[in-house]
Amino acid sequence: MKFSRTIILLIAVFLNFTSFSQQESNAYALANKAYENENYEKAATLFVDAYNMLADEQTKMYAAYNAACAFALSKNKKQGLKYAKIALENGMLRFEGDKDFEYIKNSGKFKKIVKAADKKIAELQSPASSLPITYTPKSYNKNELHPLIVILHGYGGNPANIIELYKPLADARGAILLSCRASEVMTENSFYWDFDNTEALTLLRRQVENTIKKFSIDQQKVILTGFSQGGFLSYDFGFKNADLFTAFLPVAGRVPQVLELHQQANKNLKVYSIAGLKEPKNFLIGYEDLDEKLDKLNIAYQLKFYNIGHQYPENNEEELLKAFDWLVE
Repeated sequence: MKFSRTIILLIAVFLNFTSFSQQESNAYALANKAYENENYEKAATLFVDAYNMLADEQTKMYAAYNAACAFALSKNKKQGLKYAKIALENGMLRFEGDKDFEYIKNSGKFKKIVKAADKKIAELQSPASSLPITYTPKSYNKNELHPLIVILHGYGGNPANIIELYKPLADARGAILLSCRASEVMTENSFYWDFDNTEALTLLRRQVENTIKKFSIDQQKVILTGFSQGGFLSYDFGFKNADLFTAFLPVAGRVPQVLELHQQANKNLKVYSIAGLKEPKNFLIGYEDLDEKLDKLNIAYQLKFYNIGHQYPENNEEELLKAFDWLVE
């Protein structure tokens, strides 16, 4: 079961920043514990209970998938196939290669599920399916110059969910938003970035360039921001393409070991970094010499640490406004 051991973290942070009740979290915790104890019949029943309890489609999908895994491991072929099909209908695509399905993998019905999932993955990997989402503020005027905020989601996220966090900022400051989608497919609505996929990163740059051409953009106010994996890319991809960007707002982003700055980088670059003090030690260690690295590159910076884990600050709207104002002042 690929998603069982980290399901609570995925639900709470990476997928769609939705808040879940204690009852819902407990249901998943109990199901996960039963799975880890190899009590697969009990785990299957508990995952079905969680599926029936949850309202969010994305998390219902994981519950159905985990139920299918547990049923298959308990050699309940009928229910395993039933919940595998439900998981597919809810957006799950990664069935092939999961050893939990060993008991049902040769079933004709399961092969059809895998085939349908593979077809959908191929569709989602096409350039036409990875178009970014653009949001224009209520005050947009094509005869005026507007800031541009480019947003990169985190592991397991998607452009539609993360852009919602920035809309209040966009309307308050008249900024255009461009929310981009990662190239690698997890499920129908969750994706992740392959940092070595040069073709995908080239496409990302082209999407930014096209947006600058399409809208009335103040090219001295082009900000790259992102969460988690997107935060890492705010440093890595952002600095390497600093001829496009003028400022960076990484949120919960791991710091690259080496920061490479574009040879024709814009002048007066700025970084406003947001990170949580409750992150793992191996995550925080990257921030220990970040100020030194930025000083060497002659980049102005603000490093903000909050008493949180891998997430946006609780007063996110206020903090993003504060960051934006400092980056463009």
